[in-house]
Amino acid sequence: MKGLLIKEKNIILTSCKTFFLIPLFFAAVLIISAIKGGGYDNWSMPVGFIFVFMSIMPINVMNTELTSRWNTSCLTMPYSRREIVTSKYLTSFIIDLAMAVVVLVVCGICSLMGAGANMGVIIQLIFRGFAMGLIPATVYLPINYKMYDRVGVGRMITGGLVGGICSGMNMSFMEKVPDGSRLMTGSFWFFVVMLVLFVISWAVSVSIFERKDCA
Repeated sequence: MKGLLIKEKNIILTSCKTFFLIPLFFAAVLIISAIKGGGYDNWSMPVGFIFVFMSIMPINVMNTELTSRWNTSCLTMPYSRREIVTSKYLTSFIIDLAMAVVVLVVCGICSLMGAGANMGVIIQLIFRGFAMGLIPATVYLPINYKMYDRVGVGRMITGGLVGGICSGMNMSFMEKVPDGSRLMTGSFWFFVVMLVLFVISWAVSVSIFERKDCA
């Protein structure tokens, strides 16, 4: 498993370098807004995009894996199919966790600059953003393992649909401004629901891939 996670890290750093500009861009937007005296009412959308776009990286590298034939050659290595699937989900979760730390730091800086957000508001944003970041893997990975050894238009269309769904949900779910009155709000329960669905998605992907004939 450690080897698979190292592979995920290396391929992301090699083929997804431009993705790292996304949190930097939105972090700059938030900080500039705070410097100009803007409040936290415009934080939700940028925070959502930070999580969503960064969480797409493990999915994006699958194109590289198809080109290099990793998707089939890995089956000859001493890894179980469960481990191969789990490494993708763990990578997605670790990226979301890292983005939660980034958002916490950036929002903390903005608050110190007078943006007026308390910790309750920031935590709600992180709960909601983290949940949004779990959606790409939850939706796409079971489909990916169903058509694991296929290359073509179907995979491209599916990826585009998932991207469109995530963007639409981000605009719908992230537009509400947190009130900061308490932590156990809809944002928290949205996170809990997505976490449960993420685990269910993992179980479905494992079941599909263990029965898949990739010969």
